[in-house]
Amino acid sequence: FIGTWSPHKEEYLSFLITELPELNLKIWGGGWHNADKTLAPYIQGIAVMGDLYAIAIQCSKINIALLSEQVVGASSGDLITSRTFHIPASGGFMLHQDSKEIKNYFEQDEEVILFDSKEHFAKQVKKYLDLDAERNRISMNGYTRAQSEHSLDARAKLLIDLV
Repeated sequence: FIGTWSPHKEEYLSFLITELPELNLKIWGGGWHNADKTLAPYIQGIAVMGDLYAIAIQCSKINIALLSEQVVGASSGDLITSRTFHIPASGGFMLHQDSKEIKNYFEQDEEVILFDSKEHFAKQVKKYLDLDAERNRISMNGYTRAQSEHSLDARAKLLIDLV
């Protein structure tokens, strides 16, 4: 997992470790000193950026896209994040928290795998850890979609066409 700490993210990752204690989980990002000590062995203590960010994605079997919860003054929590695009654009396999937005950008079970609860999350991690060919197929489909429709060039063209 790459991302800043929040209570919601901690809850999901703690549950995952409880369900799969043998998991080789790595957590990169800021604010994780706030997490319960049960996650301490998995916290890398640094944020990864630039080339290291892409390398971390590419070297991970499963990249987790957890969304931030609603904060005071916001109309909702995250529905997608920059990781929604970074992970597939870097060639990573993306396990994304379900939202009403994600399916506008990637096709479920073809380009992204979704989960809608902590239990479903742990089940999906366990399932896809051993399915190398399926992970690779989904990663390549997501990569192709991200490069063709969600790159900066594709977005710029879309804006120009709209204007």
